[in-house]
Amino acid sequence: MTAARGNRSNLATLSLIIAAAAGLLTAVVTITVASPLRSDDQQRRQLTTNNEDEPPIEEQSLIAMQFTANPYAGRDKIEMIKSGEAKLASLRLTPDSLSEGNGRVYGTFCVFDDQLNKKDPAVYPTVDHMVQTSDHCNENRYTLPLDEVVEAVTSHDSGSIRSERLKKLPLSGMLFHQGFSGAGLIANALTTFDNTV
Repeated sequence: MTAARGNRSNLATLSLIIAAAAGLLTAVVTITVASPLRSDDQQRRQLTTNNEDEPPIEEQSLIAMQFTANPYAGRDKIEMIKSGEAKLASLRLTPDSLSEGNGRVYGTFCVFDDQLNKKDPAVYPTVDHMVQTSDHCNENRYTLPLDEVVEAVTSHDSGSIRSERLKKLPLSGMLFHQGFSGAGLIANALTTFDNTV
């Protein structure tokens, strides 16, 4: 037991001498042989320096540092959708989404300027192009079951004084997209008119 202690102190002293000789000694570090496992916090405290010139060690996650804070974090997502602030950006389907009883369709909502397409349809030809301009859509999208959103919006629109003032648009036609058929070109041409949605 005494020999083991002697080896530990000799090893620690040798490590300090080597570090001092290399000019790298910025803190007092003790090295022990066969030390018990320490938690991450204990290891971090042991590796911190006593040098006041060193910047403080960041305790925030590197993953969290890559994203901006959500400016709408404390807000109710459904209320944002009902007010028109958060808009439908995309739909997400699973293989059983359209089956009876157990399938669900999900809507992805975020805050973006949906009038960009009307201003310049050549630059913003699709919703994807408009969504890419929004920091909120790039980092803080909300994915919600579409049936719950439709139910909440329908009850909001029909259950208030607002329903009397609700603007109803007459439907004179619908345009469905099919790949490589020119539907995008026609949709963007129609978008430039004031009486289209």
